[in-house]
Amino acid sequence: MSNIEYWRAYREIHRDAVREYQRAYRAAHKTTISSQRKGYYTIHKVSIIEHKRTYNELHKEKVREQRRACHLAHRETHAVSCKRYHEEHKTELAVHYRNYRETHKDTLREKRLAYHRTENGASIRRAARLRHIARKMGAVGANYTTVEMIAARCQMWGNRCYICGAPMEAIDHVKPLSKGGAHLPCNLRPVCTICNSRKRDKWPYLLEAINEQN
Repeated sequence: MSNIEYWRAYREIHRDAVREYQRAYRAAHKTTISSQRKGYYTIHKVSIIEHKRTYNELHKEKVREQRRACHLAHRETHAVSCKRYHEEHKTELAVHYRNYRETHKDTLREKRLAYHRTENGASIRRAARLRHIARKMGAVGANYTTVEMIAARCQMWGNRCYICGAPMEAIDHVKPLSKGGAHLPCNLRPVCTICNSRKRDKWPYLLEAINEQN
């Protein structure tokens, strides 16, 4: 039996004792270990980054699950650490983010466009646009109605136009904002583009009027 095999077998048999010894050693030599790791990382930075990138590509699901489990187990600790770090490095982070946005404009634009094409991204963008219009017109509920509320309201109508039953393409204020309508779930309904264009800001707007046009 080689030395490697011997120590591997020893660690398997005395796992708890070895773990306790390692924990005590790290606690007693924290500064030395930290200095050694920093020195090693400085010398082998490129190879370490490349190794991590390759490993993450080969084990995407495993890495994602590990990170999610770690985040859930240490959520409060992470939140406190992140908040403290951002407060201590506020100026540096602001400069870093500004420089990153300037040097990665095209990449960030592509990511935004790709996200806006997804169902979740489209709903968030639609809700933000409606909220902006409602705020601009001083409508009631402009700061109250959330994306989740709008999604639930549309789900009540099966995500189909409440006038003609076609697939939903927009959100309509049944009583238009220009006529004093509120930006509240009770005044919001899914609508298709054609019916939304026909209705515009008419109030009251009867279903029979559209049926006659059809």
